[in-house]
Amino acid sequence: MAESPARDKLLKIISENPGIHFREIQRISGMAVGQAEYHLYQLERSEKVMIREDGKNRRYFIPDQGSLLDRKIIFYLRGPYSSSVIQSLIRQGELEDRAVVKGRRSKQEKIREAIGNMEKDGVILRNFVDGVEHLALADRNRVIKILKKYRKGFIGTLEENLYSLLDEP
Repeated sequence: MAESPARDKLLKIISENPGIHFREIQRISGMAVGQAEYHLYQLERSEKVMIREDGKNRRYFIPDQGSLLDRKIIFYLRGPYSSSVIQSLIRQGELEDRAVVKGRRSKQEKIREAIGNMEKDGVILRNFVDGVEHLALADRNRVIKILKKYRKGFIGTLEENLYSLLDEP
């Protein structure tokens, strides 16, 4: 693995929780903020981890862990708006756009942005039936398989997303 026990520990945390953000890594590892930042920077520099920006958060992945599409699905499963869309589509299958895009105008805009990004990345499909827009997961079984594989790692994210949605003005 890496060249130090601290980096090995961080790599293990990230491989078990792909798409995890810094505060979760720091909390799970028990490392001081500066120590975790330093070792993550070294891992990124040596291309043993990759980072994807998610608003204010940086999400960490192991580059050769799963396909690019799998990493994109994981990324969207970690976001509050995109994960709520994915969860609805898992439960209900294909849904009308208006059944997914609900809430205040600011929330609707964020949900539409998430839908657009997920469509662009091939995670969801958009089609029209009798002039009504419908959404569906491009590969529902793949999403479920990823959720099952990393379910332990998603518990903290689900809790975090719930609180962030509750905290909205």
